[in-house]
This record gives sequence, structure tokens and C-alpha cells, in this order.
Amino acid sequence: MRLGLSVISERTPVIIRGDEPWLERVYKDFPLAEAAGGQPLLTAKLELTAEESGAVLVVGEVAYAPRVNCSRCALVMNWPMQIDVRVRFLPEQANETPKEKTLSRDELDIYFIEDHAVDIEQLIIDTIETAIPTQFLPVAEDGHSCRVCKVDTRSEQVYGLGAEAEESSPFSVLKGLKLPQ
Repeated sequence: MRLGLSVISERTPVIIRGDEPWLERVYKDFPLAEAAGGQPLLTAKLELTAEESGAVLVVGEVAYAPRVNCSRCALVMNWPMQIDVRVRFLPEQANETPKEKTLSRDELDIYFIEDHAVDIEQLIIDTIETAIPTQFLPVAEDGHSCRVCKVDTRSEQVYGLGAEAEESSPFSVLKGLKLPQ
């Protein structure tokens, strides 16, 4: 979804309901949609403000609850996210820097206007991809157990099985093997 600069005024609202065809790129990254009755929808309320400098400020919120596997027990669960968005799209002439460069902290929330349009689709995709954790361990209200399978997570080994799995492994016999030197 690209919005041309000509349609962006002082305060232009953008509402994303979740049924937009371009969101399929986000949805395909979460294949467990059918595990609990259909695809959860990504929604967003954004406000675009055209600035005198030619930049566009985007402020709002993105909400999504994809179905993922718990990293501890591999059971399917919802992972709700409410992400605040505040980014600036700079004019094309500011995009004279090389594509590959080390960015400062202030430059991380900057996009560039390309072909006189603001790319909302890329902003939403980047927002979800950077907010999603690499491992999912939902802690229950008690603060020390998995919300999905109720196993205590305070031990040294949170993921997988304990030491008993090591003993039952067919390779455990190699542990005591002495080789001639």
C-alpha cells in the first residue's frame, strides 16, 4: 500500500482492517492460522502528517496476535502485540547516502519517500518483523511457569527435556567411551 504525497494533508488517517490483500505477505509468515479457527487480523490506526520540509510523519498503533508455537512446549498459542509507531519519511533528495551504511540510533526510525509516495506496506511489515521475538516463552501470572503447558521455568533448562533425555539418547553410550591415544 503506497500513498501518494498528493493525498497526504496535514492529518491524514489510515485505517488498516486486516483484510487488505497486501497483508498476505505478513500472514504467510505465521502458518499456524488454522490451528485455532482462522487467521487473526492485523489492524492499525495511523495518522500521516505532511511537514513543511517535505517529510511525512507517521504516528499510530499496530495490533496483531499471530498464532505461534511456544518455544518451550511447542503448543500453539496467540502472541498479542500492540506496537506504537512513530517514524518519519524523508524526501527523496535526502536519500543520497549509500544504501549500505552504519546507521545511528536516530536514523533507525527513518524511511525515504520513493516515487513521491509513502510505503505503508513496508512500514507495517518492518514493524511486525522487528517486534516479534525469536523465541516465545509466555510466562503465566505466577511469574515462573509456562502459560501454555504450566511447566516451571525457573530451572536452568527452560527449553526441551531435562537430563533424563540425555540418558535415553542412543549416543549416551559414547559419553564414557575411552579411545586409545
